[in-house]
Order: sequence, then structure tokens, then C-alpha cells
Amino acid sequence: MEDLGKREGGSRESNEIRAKGLIMLEEQELSLAKSAGKDAVNGSSKKKKEKVTKQEKKKIQKEELKKIVKELVYAIDDFGGGFSKPTYRDAFAVKLAFLPFVIVKTIAWYAKFYSRRVRGFPYNDEELEAMTKQVVGQIAWDACDDEEHEVMKTSSLWVAKNLEDWKEEQEMKFLSAGEKKQMKRLKKKAPMEKED
Repeated sequence: MEDLGKREGGSRESNEIRAKGLIMLEEQELSLAKSAGKDAVNGSSKKKKEKVTKQEKKKIQKEELKKIVKELVYAIDDFGGGFSKPTYRDAFAVKLAFLPFVIVKTIAWYAKFYSRRVRGFPYNDEELEAMTKQVVGQIAWDACDDEEHEVMKTSSLWVAKNLEDWKEEQEMKFLSAGEKKQMKRLKKKAPMEKED
């Protein structure tokens, strides 16, 4: 509902939903204003409008926006990170029935992966994606777009040093300009202290 940045707990998805809600609210208000204008021209609405203060108007708009945002959120089926609305596939009995298939599929994938390593083949796109997802985590993977996925795959994040650098970079995104400068200064001083 609120226009929160990443530091305050907002996300790209929540800001997109809020923006869609604001657009829908504007369209709703425009259609109401047009219909009220037509009624005034036809003479059907002869009542005087009640005066509404700015605070009351904001409160009404906020309530309307809340209703619209709720509708948009309830329309989402997949929330990312492995979270989605429950279906029959989430039932324990169904998962238990598919367990042998999942085990065989996983063993086959790992057998293929290790056979390619033994033969010295380079990583293919599927393997890069699987290794990156495993290191970064499903939620972080789902939060990124396709361009970021490609950058993550080419960065070899399964190497510990690369993963540390990537995590630092992600943390720097949430810092203000002053905090970024302070972190850079600390990084410059840290190697000097180690040498002493």
C-alpha cells in the first residue's frame, strides 16, 4: 500500500502493484467524473455537492486504493520463491505419489551432470542456472529479472570469492550515497591494516 523503498521493506513487485493500483484508481475517478458531468448536463443531478476536506478525500482515496491493491494481489497465482496459492498438488498424498518420479529425475540430472564433468565438457546453460540457483537461493533468483540472471550465471557465483563480492554488491544497493562512500573508505583501510 505504501510507497516504500527497498530499505523500508518494499520490493519491485509491491511498487509495481501499487503503480497499477494508482492507474486503476485514476481511471475509476475519471469515469466517475465523466458520468457525473453527463448527469449535470442532463439535469438529473440537481443536488448540491457536499464539501469534502482534503484529509477526507485522501482517506477515501486510500481506502479505494487499498481495495484495488487487494484485488490485484489476490489475482496473483505465483508469488515467486516457490510460494504460490495452494493447489491439489500441494496435498501430502499427491506429493508422496510423485516422490519416486522426483527422485529418479534428480538422480538422472546429477548423473548427467557428473558424466559431463568427467568428460571435460563446459557447463551448459541449464547447469549454470542450477548451480547459481543453489548458491543464491530460490527467492533471490526469482526476485531478479532475465538480465540479472545472465549476469549471475556469467559471474560464477558458485566460487566462494565471487559469491562474497556479489553479496557485497547486493548490500551496497540498499545503502545511501553517504553510506556507500563510508563503506568504500573502510574497504580501502582494511587491506592496509592487514599488512601491518
